[in-house]
Amino acid sequence: MTASREHFTRSGKRVLCSLAEFNTRHDFPYGVWYCAGGRIVLFNRFYEPIYQKINGGPVELADAKEWVVGVEKQYWFYDDGFTEAKRRRVAKEALGAFERGEPLRTLPGRGLY
Repeated sequence: MTASREHFTRSGKRVLCSLAEFNTRHDFPYGVWYCAGGRIVLFNRFYEPIYQKINGGPVELADAKEWVVGVEKQYWFYDDGFTEAKRRRVAKEALGAFERGEPLRTLPGRGLY
């Protein structure tokens, strides 16, 4: 078992967990927000925006401290039933698809809104 230690997210949230777990939760997408006006935002496990596309434009870094407004739909890429290795794989696949402009594979029947 890996020891937990203190980490801080982009927006300043304090988190206690292993470095590997923090990296997965912090650096990789956990889900996606589809916003009014065509903006698409990937968020991490701390619900911080990490990457975005505006009206089909290029992938950009998002402001992690921003409260995203106009969210019309929210979906997740994985849940707590996934192993850490599967979470990383699924998150990397989602990020790659987002960068290539391909459809995002989310958990079936798990969207909000």
